[in-house]
Amino acid sequence: MKRLIFLVLLSLPLQVTAQKSMANIWVEGAIPIGDFRQNTDAFGLGMGLGAYFSFDAKRMFFLGADLSYDIYGKSFDSDGFYEIITNNNMLQFHGVLRIMPANDGIKPFVEGLYGFKYLYTISKLKDNILLDPIALNTEFHDIALSYGGSIGVHIPLGGDVAALDLRIQYLIGGKADYVDGKTIRTVGIDEAIANPIRSETDMVVIKLGVTFGW
Repeated sequence: MKRLIFLVLLSLPLQVTAQKSMANIWVEGAIPIGDFRQNTDAFGLGMGLGAYFSFDAKRMFFLGADLSYDIYGKSFDSDGFYEIITNNNMLQFHGVLRIMPANDGIKPFVEGLYGFKYLYTISKLKDNILLDPIALNTEFHDIALSYGGSIGVHIPLGGDVAALDLRIQYLIGGKADYVDGKTIRTVGIDEAIANPIRSETDMVVIKLGVTFGW
């Protein structure tokens, strides 16, 4: 009996520090690479959130999901009378498998991701004389497969509840039709023409956030 009590007490620190659930918020920079980079010179800035739940006794394996939003370019074009302002946007959703040791202190981790990205462009046409918006349109949108991996580090912030979370992701993106600011131009009076581009949408994403565990 004494031996059993000793083993139970010995296991308590692991049960306290090895978190079963985590939530994460972050800011990110998204860098197009490959064909995607050749078609746009913009890089994305955005934010996201995620939630992860452990499914093993040692609490090393986590399943979860990430959702992020980025603006990856803003451009202006004018014919003297009218101006078109273009915002390129991207929503990404991934299922996540994270492997992270259950020990105290700084924890490295790796992730596998599988999901999709939704690219869309919103254009606003403005009268340069009256300075009033004339129209607001979603010029183009498309969905592409997205999958890849992450490496990262989980750094406690003075306790077991919160930690700094740094990740670098490599995401392979399927082919999608999208519009870059350079491919939208004003034609005549209050008219804009968009010429879509089609390519793979590979990216490297750098994320810095805070994780809360319980």
